[in-house]
Amino acid sequence: MKIETIRKLLIESDNFYLTDDEKFNNDLYYNDMEMWMNKDRILILKEYETYTAFNRWLEDQSVITELYRKIPTNYKNNLYFFMILDFSKLEMELKSEINLIERNSKVCRKYIFNEDKDLEKIPFLIDRLSKEVDFNYEEEFKKRVDIFTNNKVSQTNKNRLKKIIDIFFIEEHIEDNDIKYKTLEVLEAGIQNEN
Repeated sequence: MKIETIRKLLIESDNFYLTDDEKFNNDLYYNDMEMWMNKDRILILKEYETYTAFNRWLEDQSVITELYRKIPTNYKNNLYFFMILDFSKLEMELKSEINLIERNSKVCRKYIFNEDKDLEKIPFLIDRLSKEVDFNYEEEFKKRVDIFTNNKVSQTNKNRLKKIIDIFFIEEHIEDNDIKYKTLEVLEAGIQNEN
């Protein structure tokens, strides 16, 4: 994963901004770290391009410890360290190490990102992600069926298919067994009409 993925998400959230306060950023800057904040949280981002660099994460935590002493009290319980791994395949040994690091809440909460699905670990980012992928299943399903039926199905069968879809989506008060019977009725009527 690239650090740009997280930056983009934070920028789009409209809540977080990259700080340029020198009293916080000098040590972070020299250690290739970024500080993002909003009214509730401070996020420290660092991208690791090799396992060797990642293996020295405790040195980065000491920099964050210095920052912790300087930040206002309301941020002390809302300080996060996002470690972005930009190197390939994770060995099983590294996965267990990641688990131990993320459970270590000394100084700050730690999250390690290697792939997009790791973003789902963060409660305040999950809301943002779910809004991006939120869609109306019923409408999308009907639209795709329409596209499919436009070229490959006769008008009679198209009408039957739409009736079956309506039974599933529109008649929500119907119990499962009734749905099966209504669907069978539509299909049987079609078979009888064809004969």
